[in-house]
Amino acid sequence: MARLAVTRSLNLSLKHLRAVRDVAEFGSFTAAAAQLGMTQPGVSRLVSQVERDLGLSIFLRTTRTVVLTPAGRDFVTTCGRLLDELDAHVASARSVGGYLRGRLVISCLISVTHHMVREALLAFRKLNPDVEVQLLEGMGSEVYENVRNGIADFGIGNAVDLPEDMIAEEVVEEACVGILPSNHALARKKELTLHDLVREPLVSLPLASGLRRLIDNIAAKHGAKLDHKTIVEQFGSLYDVVSAGLGVGIVPPTALPARLPANLTVLPIGSPAIVRRIGILRLRSRGLTPPAQSFLDIFRPRFRATVPRPVPKATNAKRRAR
Repeated sequence: MARLAVTRSLNLSLKHLRAVRDVAEFGSFTAAAAQLGMTQPGVSRLVSQVERDLGLSIFLRTTRTVVLTPAGRDFVTTCGRLLDELDAHVASARSVGGYLRGRLVISCLISVTHHMVREALLAFRKLNPDVEVQLLEGMGSEVYENVRNGIADFGIGNAVDLPEDMIAEEVVEEACVGILPSNHALARKKELTLHDLVREPLVSLPLASGLRRLIDNIAAKHGAKLDHKTIVEQFGSLYDVVSAGLGVGIVPPTALPARLPANLTVLPIGSPAIVRRIGILRLRSRGLTPPAQSFLDIFRPRFRATVPRPVPKATNAKRRAR
């Protein structure tokens, strides 16, 4: 009888489940609130309601950290799976409904096209064969302009210094890595530092790239000036030039090819780390079209699963190929 009473008392909504998942994912009520577009007290109330209804503690809270309990870890795993499955079913139902027609325009950073966007597009195309998709790849400034001018339904780009009329969702952080020839003297190190990079000719993207500006700003804050010896427009060209022994590159892990050329090595960067923030960008005043919403239902779980990535250990092509 007591068990039945507990079951009847459960009154959990999707908002409750998303709050628990995001607090667990970010390890912070404040960060989860920003992700959900809510206040920190509001998220705290939602989580407390879940704990009260379930009769268990999901998180151990201190003044600085939020840690999952063993029971909480099991619940969050189930919670995440349910939400991801629901998102997939919603996208499928919308497609079966037959109203997904028209055009979808996505503006995104070159670095996120290779894996995340490509895989999401394949899944989207299977569900929505009648939607015309245009993918506008470019630098960070181009993504901003395409979203602001209404050319793109939304963007996937740098979530920093946004105009007031633009918002960022699903914001995550990614630590950049160094890429260099395997026979380079620095390839024997476990980690690159800013001091190492200052002394090397760099192969870099143009100034219009948000990644380039991020790298230069971090260097300037530490009183350093980097030598951007070779400028390229695409990451593929960057890898070719580095492979030829003409310099060292600094790239986000999501921009790395699935298989690195045999003569290249990837190393983490520390002292300081170079961390970029990326997210889904859209205008505050513009709602999502059905095709855009359907794509994002597919893309979001992949985005969360791919980024953020921990700073990888030293990697060379032989180890990657195993």
